[in-house]
Amino acid sequence: KVLIFAFIFIIFLNLTSAPQTFSLEGKNKMNCNCVIFRLDDIQDYYLNQIQLALMNLFLEKNQSLSLALIANAIGNDSSVLNEVRTGFDEAKFELASHGWNHENFSKFGEQDQINLLNNSSKKIQELFGIRPSMFIPPEFQFNNATLGAMRKLGIKIISSDYLFYSDRNQSYLITKITNTTHSNYTANDGIFHFPNTLLYSDYVIDKSKTPPVAQWVTPPVEQLLNLINKSISTYGYAVVTMHPQGFATMQDGKNANAINETKLTDLKKLVETVIDRNLRI
Repeated sequence: KVLIFAFIFIIFLNLTSAPQTFSLEGKNKMNCNCVIFRLDDIQDYYLNQIQLALMNLFLEKNQSLSLALIANAIGNDSSVLNEVRTGFDEAKFELASHGWNHENFSKFGEQDQINLLNNSSKKIQELFGIRPSMFIPPEFQFNNATLGAMRKLGIKIISSDYLFYSDRNQSYLITKITNTTHSNYTANDGIFHFPNTLLYSDYVIDKSKTPPVAQWVTPPVEQLLNLINKSISTYGYAVVTMHPQGFATMQDGKNANAINETKLTDLKKLVETVIDRNLRI
């Protein structure tokens, strides 16, 4: 009788306890109206003073930041490791896999991609106690084998770049969260696609100069705000992708491990303006 009662009780719990899902269909349809700041290329030693300054800015503002971790290149630099742990422990940093060695995943078969993603997830779990639910593909590159590998490993979110989709006529894959859009509220074939919708800084080669000069160019704050608004009206959210290189001072034509204070000030202004406009980060 005790066993029968326990069995009935378990069935009752299963019937009355709804699982937590990320459904945006029907009455749960919502407008995110939010901005996701994403910092790519988190790794040991490389421009680590800039990485720390950017992460610290979001901690000081008590705002969230998504970090793309190059798994095989993190764990030995205590300054970066401790800062990531601090933000993660305070529930401010979201941790994502950015590959094992920042490799182009589209050049590998599915089994190799499974191995790379699994190695990355295991390393992140060893360091921070959590297996990431998001994959940020290096160079924005992925293919169907990537999505298959993600499904087998239970990774639910991919964050590439919106141009990657439009160049391949696959913009329909991008997840939208708006009150006016009636498509793609739920995961497409088990995967949510939340791509970068604007780059904070872009790597540009000025061919008008001899020799050509390569540099990271950042639009003015007002232009970035306009791009954020456009993205929110299109997708219901904006994903702003930053790279440490875009905030570096230049010495002899190369990135130095020192923050460009002007660019950092502009980022602070952008974050503060987003908050003042009641956009959720």
